[in-house]
Amino acid sequence: MNRKMRMILASAALTGMMALAGCSGGEQPKDTNTKGAATPAAEQKAEKKPPIKIGAFLPLTGGGASLGLPARDGAVLAVEEVNKAGGINGRQIDLILVDDESSEQKAARVAQKLVDEDKVSIILGSIMSGNAAAAIPVVTKAGVPMVVLGASTALTDPPAERKFIFAPNGPTISHARGQAHYFKAKGWSKVGVIFDSSAFGQDGKKASETAAKETGLNVVGAESYNATDKDMTVQLTKLKAANPDVVVMWGYAPNMAQIVKTASDLKMSQPFFSTHLVASPEFVELAGPAANMVHFTGVPLHAGEQLPDSDPIKSKVINFNKAFQAKYNKAADSGAGHGYDAMKVIVAALEKVGEDPAKLRDTIEGFKTFEFVSWPSSGYSPNNHRPLGAHYILKIDNGHFKLLGVAE
Repeated sequence: MNRKMRMILASAALTGMMALAGCSGGEQPKDTNTKGAATPAAEQKAEKKPPIKIGAFLPLTGGGASLGLPARDGAVLAVEEVNKAGGINGRQIDLILVDDESSEQKAARVAQKLVDEDKVSIILGSIMSGNAAAAIPVVTKAGVPMVVLGASTALTDPPAERKFIFAPNGPTISHARGQAHYFKAKGWSKVGVIFDSSAFGQDGKKASETAAKETGLNVVGAESYNATDKDMTVQLTKLKAANPDVVVMWGYAPNMAQIVKTASDLKMSQPFFSTHLVASPEFVELAGPAANMVHFTGVPLHAGEQLPDSDPIKSKVINFNKAFQAKYNKAADSGAGHGYDAMKVIVAALEKVGEDPAKLRDTIEGFKTFEFVSWPSSGYSPNNHRPLGAHYILKIDNGHFKLLGVAE
């Protein structure tokens, strides 16, 4: 069932909300309101400016909802900030947000509707890699840029073939390389991999194998599972027999929680590694005490106050976390940060060149530097449609995320 949420958030409707200065990533929307008292005629004229449509599709229901809902919250926070500040060159944002229901087929249909019926000039794409991938042929044919939240390397690489696709976060291979460098430093030479059979999981498994080869590590076992599987005993028994020093998981929170619970039951003592997808209250709750087995490659949002004062992103992260907490009464996770960052990239491009899709694409590709809240400051180029940067190594410790270090 389609769920569409249009959000024309006029400044008047937001009077009294917390000021969120200093939280945004990238270039700031210009407040085009004339300083001093505006005349009624001027106000009426400003109100008649048509809104700027931004399309978005995310998994708000289904298996990916634990990722999609925080991403939605981050994107909505960014929209509210911009609209409260006067909009994009005096025009409010009309966010057309649709539930892709965690379905690749639905994602493709939704993207087609956003392009054909809603006539959007730019889209924020799904945080589920398979769903985002399903929409790529649609937006590419239409020539509409899409900023995706999924981490699969193939979503944006090679850039010559993914001309209209960008992301505000690093790909799976960057996670895998950060993990591999950490493993090598710890003396863990034998790596086990357990991965979801989805596009994201398969991409992650391939990334782990590539990173292991690059750093002289050995993948001693790799086992797959389906998202609908309820029991991972067979796969984990095989991995246990291979005796790895560390096990890498690629998948989504519910499945990975089941994996570490089963691993605990099997008396596996190895550390289990994943990405920021385990850094969520849902995973910690589902995994229970077994969550303490888990390390992950995360983003600055997870470290927060633990970041050294010398880290240039620290104040931005703290401000964003405070703003998110104030609005939603919960902590922001990486999905929230990615949704916020993606929307800020979109807004910065719209502010520069308006609603011409081709110009929007060229403008994003030309952002050589961009200040994110969920990733070290980086940028884009014709050869890179994702930001680059270091990964933070963290460990789950009784529901908290303990910063262990940084892995390049």
